[in-house]
Amino acid sequence: MEKAISKQQAIYRAATELFAKYGWIRVSVEEICTAAGVSRVTFYKYFDNKKSLLCRMITDHKNEIRSALTQVQNQAVELETAITALFDLQQASLSTLYSEAMLHDIGHHHDDELRLFFDALDQEKYDFMRTFFSTLQQRKLIRNHLPPALIDAFIRQIDILIRQPEVVSAYAGNQARVFEDALHLLLYGLSYRTPDTEAV
Repeated sequence: MEKAISKQQAIYRAATELFAKYGWIRVSVEEICTAAGVSRVTFYKYFDNKKSLLCRMITDHKNEIRSALTQVQNQAVELETAITALFDLQQASLSTLYSEAMLHDIGHHHDDELRLFFDALDQEKYDFMRTFFSTLQQRKLIRNHLPPALIDAFIRQIDILIRQPEVVSAYAGNQARVFEDALHLLLYGLSYRTPDTEAV
């Protein structure tokens, strides 16, 4: 029998499922409450509004990902192991909090407060990924002649490139795939080499 969950967890679970399917813009607090089986009074006991719920969910997800990646960077003995873990975490994110519908809303919302939130989140991501790849480099898993600044610049440019209109158009209907392809491009270049194949 499934363990009973708290009302706050029920709200989280319902919002995660609805946001993944429809994005957060189209989903109302009423719909979240109905799916969670709670009243609006209960919802507002835990969250100021839908936006605060969204930010809490994204922040919690960010902390979970960073915790997992920190463990990977400290334990991985091969670059492929670290990268596979990175891909796995990315795929899990793309199927829930960063689904196609959510990515669409992130790119099309008009809320100034959320824009500042996402901008700050991006900067935190860059800071963390700089440390992540620097640690892998210190552990001799990445070629030591590559300046960390170059790796950092590549990561920043990826975010710019995947937002280009022509790239967005090329991945229409499969927007989540662009992150995977961009990460592959960063790590393995244009060759057919992958973690499962040897360099020719």
